[in-house]
Amino acid sequence: MGISTRKERTMNHSLRILLLILALTASIGYARDLVPSGNQLSLTVNGATLPAVLNLFEQSTDYTVSHPRAIQDTSISAKIINLPPLDALDQLLKDQAYDYIQNGTHIMVYHKSDQQVRPFTFSIQHLRVNDVSPLVKTLLRDSETLATSDALNAISVNARPETIRNIQKLLKQVDAPPKQVLVRAKIIEIKQGFGDKDNKNTIGVDWLIKNNGNAQESIRLNNGNLSAAAAPIGMFAQVIGQDIEAFFTAIEQTTGVELLASPWVTALNHHPSELLIGNKFGYKTSVTTQTGTQENIQFLEVGIKLKFVPHVSDDGYIRMSLSPSISEGQIFNNLPQEDTTETNSEVIVKDGQTIVIGGLTKSSDTKIQKGVPILSRIPLLGLLFRRTEVVSEKRDIMIVITPTVITPEFLESIQNDADTLEKQLSISPKATEAS
Repeated sequence: MGISTRKERTMNHSLRILLLILALTASIGYARDLVPSGNQLSLTVNGATLPAVLNLFEQSTDYTVSHPRAIQDTSISAKIINLPPLDALDQLLKDQAYDYIQNGTHIMVYHKSDQQVRPFTFSIQHLRVNDVSPLVKTLLRDSETLATSDALNAISVNARPETIRNIQKLLKQVDAPPKQVLVRAKIIEIKQGFGDKDNKNTIGVDWLIKNNGNAQESIRLNNGNLSAAAAPIGMFAQVIGQDIEAFFTAIEQTTGVELLASPWVTALNHHPSELLIGNKFGYKTSVTTQTGTQENIQFLEVGIKLKFVPHVSDDGYIRMSLSPSISEGQIFNNLPQEDTTETNSEVIVKDGQTIVIGGLTKSSDTKIQKGVPILSRIPLLGLLFRRTEVVSEKRDIMIVITPTVITPEFLESIQNDADTLEKQLSISPKATEAS
């Protein structure tokens, strides 16, 4: 009886130990099984020490973790379900006196009161370092320094861990791929003589096409049967709310219409871009110092120029800062001389809407001599056999631009159009052999 009781006690004790081991093993295995594919992390901890949690995090991810020894007594209770590893670590340390700094695949956990200044380098991925460094400087405190490298596009700081962490959070927000805008432009030249049949004092063209649904969307065109003659409105930038092709059809009915260029330009959000249809005249400049004289080559740009800066908002609108100009010039005695008409304006349009810039005009007078051959060339007497005509002409330049935000859907549509065009232009082998 005694031996049987001892055996039963021994078996019960062994069974309890076995069940405890199985429970612990099942718990650890379950926590690891909660790490799904796709670089997502799930785990449940209750009263675990921070080193144990960090060790589990390190085993479940591709990161290596270092931490101070003084955090042994810290306990954590949390439930993480399908979060990216760094987001999961943010949740684990949310209510703790610790935070972390990520450097590649290494994570250094530190106490928030740590005041030790240490070096750290940030590689800027999408922006220019000069655009980011002023924002980073606002986060620096006493005895913390910053240096930049344009060649490496990087920022190096000597700062406390908390400052480094704040800089990382800032860069996570601002160092994102910038939006891009495709600007499709058409530059049209319209030549006219003196006035029109209703107003002999009007030179050139004046546009007016109205959108009855929106009074703010209009283009003025005083030519043909589109509208009656009106006073010129000068330089302007307006939005077309109707079919742009109908507008071009109306323009083509005027005399002396020529499409000068039809470029497509891709611009980064908030970054300036420029179109120039014209010439560049070179001239020398010199700078004299105590050590010698240095000569430089500068260029005078004349013609039709459009500078623009797109600003894309999150609600689908694009604010375009426009600076159109038309100029003529020459180099006289190595000095540039320029005659220009230019303006600055800002227009807000929806993604894909069209802007028309008009009123860029340039006048010219051409002298034509007509006379009787030989007799008209006789000095003094030749005046009786020749006459001089002055032909005045005014060039009206119209710039039509359509900004479109480049999205994956937009790129796909362009690719589909390109594939369709390629199929239309391709010649099958059978057709080639038959020809």
